[in-house]
Amino acid sequence: MRVPWDLLVSDNRKYVKGYVLSKQYRMAKDGIAMLSRQAAHAFGWARTDQPVAMAVLVQEPDRRRRDLNFSKALKDGITQGGAIWEDDRQVRDERWQFIDTPGKRDPTRAGAILTITRQRGTP
Repeated sequence: MRVPWDLLVSDNRKYVKGYVLSKQYRMAKDGIAMLSRQAAHAFGWARTDQPVAMAVLVQEPDRRRRDLNFSKALKDGITQGGAIWEDDRQVRDERWQFIDTPGKRDPTRAGAILTITRQRGTP
């Protein structure tokens, strides 16, 4: 599944008379939910209640320093989509790799490629 850069958010809360989910986070979660449903349908994936592994390959749009904590939004969106897994606690192996391309980065290719597989041999 390909996730565009604008859906990779690292902060889920903002303070307004108490903490609330930010608008950006809610929109990202909805977008990821839709993408996960489409990907599950396209690949013939049946929703699982078994442990899964998740591998994410990220390409940033530029070299600016930023907080790169995208895991929660990505997993919450997939859970909301309801087509991949029942709950994100099923993710038992999570790997993130950031592509470090030399020279100028191409913002049109920024985002993440996500691969989810069922874990074999787990009790």
